[in-house]
Amino acid sequence: MNHYTLMQIVMPKAYVQTFTHACQTTIDYFITSETLLGKNKIHTLNDIDEVFDLRDNPEFKTIGVRINPYKRMVLYYKNKTDPVLDFGWKENPNYVDYTGCKTFSEFLELFLDPENINYNAYTCNALNIAPYVKTSDDRLAIDYLLEFDTFDDDIKAIPAFAGDTNSYLAEAHAACEGYESLYTESDKLKVAEVFALDIATFGYKFG
Repeated sequence: MNHYTLMQIVMPKAYVQTFTHACQTTIDYFITSETLLGKNKIHTLNDIDEVFDLRDNPEFKTIGVRINPYKRMVLYYKNKTDPVLDFGWKENPNYVDYTGCKTFSEFLELFLDPENINYNAYTCNALNIAPYVKTSDDRLAIDYLLEFDTFDDDIKAIPAFAGDTNSYLAEAHAACEGYESLYTESDKLKVAEVFALDIATFGYKFG
């Protein structure tokens, strides 16, 4: 019997809750890395290995989701500047209020500010996911690394979802439509600089 854990998803939780719930109800043995190891940091495969001894357990499977950083930033912008979607987090000591940002550029300036408490900490605003899903010799370390743009097809590689026709990230895909119009040239350069590793590793482009 296979056991699955959901590793890093660098998207606002509001957009992936439906998929996470589907994993919990569709896969017999499933747990997120956050539930397993806590929400205080981004977890690596080595962190999971300390619990499950992955190297000697072929029945343990990992799931991850990757996304073009240009789209990722737009999803965070739409999520964190919306007072309705921004509920429930204000009690967190790492909470940063983005609801006052009037433009995408203003949001990006704050979200990717190295002085932001979340820049490389709790939510890792500037996290490049490549080191968490690839080995040091550039091999894929995640069993099922699902691409945002082709998610509906990629998910079918997971046996429990082989015949699934649901579109779990439909809301996120809709939110990204026409995302290019939000960017200035300066914004593009900033995202390209911060997420250079992911862009190079996965061949992401703007537009």
